[in-house]
Amino acid sequence: MQLFFSDLHLSPTRPKQVNLFLKCLEKAGKEANSVFILGDLFDFWVGDDDYRYPSAEVKQALRLLTSAGTHLFLSVGNRDFLLGDEFAEETRAVLLPDYEMIDLGGERTLITHGDLLCTKDRTYQRFRKVVRNKFIQKLFLSLPLSLRVNIASKTQNETLKSTKKKPMEIMDVEPDQVKRLLTRHKSTLLIHGHTHRPAIHAIEIEGKKHRRVVLGDWCDPNPYLFICQLDDQRLIRANDYLGKPP
Repeated sequence: MQLFFSDLHLSPTRPKQVNLFLKCLEKAGKEANSVFILGDLFDFWVGDDDYRYPSAEVKQALRLLTSAGTHLFLSVGNRDFLLGDEFAEETRAVLLPDYEMIDLGGERTLITHGDLLCTKDRTYQRFRKVVRNKFIQKLFLSLPLSLRVNIASKTQNETLKSTKKKPMEIMDVEPDQVKRLLTRHKSTLLIHGHTHRPAIHAIEIEGKKHRRVVLGDWCDPNPYLFICQLDDQRLIRANDYLGKPP
C-alpha cells in the first residue's frame, strides 16, 4: 500500500489536524509500504532548528513510521521549502526534487507539490525564484530563530491578502503545462497538491487516457489523502481511512 498526503499545513493553531495526521501515520506504520508527503507538511517552516510545537511531535511520529519499515518520501512545498537534510536525517525521509517519477502499480507516475503547475500566477513564480535562491536561503537561515518566525509570519499574512485578490483560475494548474509534463515524462498519472481542490481528473492526450490526482488541504476538518493498493486507487477521507466517523 502507498499513501499520499499533501498540504497538511500543520500548525500550533490546529492541534486537531496534527492529532489526525499522527493517527494516520500510526496506522500507516502497520500497513503501508510507502508514504509520500507532497509538500506543505507545515504551515510554514523557518529552519530545521525550529523545535516549536508541533515539529518535535511530527518528527517523532515520522521516525516511528520509518523505524517500522515504511519508506518515507518528502517533497517541499511553498510553505516549507526550507525543510532540509537535518530534518530528513532525523526522520529517515528521502527528500525529493521538484518532479519525481515513480512506479505505482506498474504505471509511470509523476509526483510534485503542484505550485510549478500554476504558471499563470506569474507574481508567485517570480517570488518562488527569489526564495528558492540558495544564497537568499543561507542568509535567512543565519538570522535568529525569533526573527525568522516574525519574517515568515508577516510574509504569510501578505501572501494571504494577495491571494484573495487573485482570480481562482490564476491559482489553478495550467492544463497545457500538465499535458506537456505528462508527455515529456511519458507518464499517464500525475499526483500533486497545492491547489486545495481534491479530485481525480481524466485527461486525454493524443487519444490516450491520463489522470491527474489532486490531494486535499488539511485545513479542512476531514481532509482527503490518496490510497493505492493493488487495483484500488482512490481519494479517501482521513477519518474514513482510520475507520471512524468525522
